[in-house]
Amino acid sequence: MSPNLVESFIEKFKFNDIYREKNGSYYLNLRKIIENILKFSGVNRIIHLQRCTFCNKYLYSYRRDGEKTGRLLSVIMRKS
Repeated sequence: MSPNLVESFIEKFKFNDIYREKNGSYYLNLRKIIENILKFSGVNRIIHLQRCTFCNKYLYSYRRDGEKTGRLLSVIMRKS
């Protein structure tokens, strides 16, 4: 992703810890962006399943498999 796009995300969300640079390329941390938005919204108890879609052959990964991939579902639940 381009440095300009990374700057746009930082300006919009006001978080500096949402990307990393490696070999001149920029990578957004979508999990970190979502976590920061939830915390900013008052959600303090956040549980991450420590699963890497790229590393786990049983999960779909566009980065790993290209266009021949399936879909994943995320669930957000609020207990009353």
